[in-house]
Amino acid sequence: MPRDLLKRKEIYETIEKNPGMHFRELQRRLNLNVGELQYHLDVLEKEQLIVSREEMGYRRYYPRALENPSEKKYLPFLRQPIARRILISLIENGGGNMETLERDLGLKKTTLNYHLKKLLSGNLVIKVEEGRNIIYRVVDEEEIARTIIKYRNSFQDTIVERFIDFWERS
Repeated sequence: MPRDLLKRKEIYETIEKNPGMHFRELQRRLNLNVGELQYHLDVLEKEQLIVSREEMGYRRYYPRALENPSEKKYLPFLRQPIARRILISLIENGGGNMETLERDLGLKKTTLNYHLKKLLSGNLVIKVEEGRNIIYRVVDEEEIARTIIKYRNSFQDTIVERFIDFWERS
């Protein structure tokens, strides 16, 4: 098989295993220079094997045949470590307020606010007022949990492994 075809196969398989990965992540993972990667991505898109979308400030790549279209909605958020940690914490705890998230995740309020606003605008999280307390809850826990579990190897962090243990015990 010619070198270019082998390289495109490697790129496609990486996207297939890690849908929603952005350009720089692909570049780092595959150790390719910008021009070479861009050329091969353009060819794969032209051949309609992959699709790319501008999401949350990044060009993200997906296999055209991604089985579950809702995964495309969740993956850009799940690819962000802080957003992923927030979602996992909310699922594990059945929701949470700002103080609980701050304590459990060890994040500053401004960082949490920023990511929660993105999760709210993406309709992954809702705000529920309970008296004077605001509770954040994940909209579709089951679907997001399935997406995390399905693509767990592409996230490569211990919080995902801990979450999978939690989910499988529940």
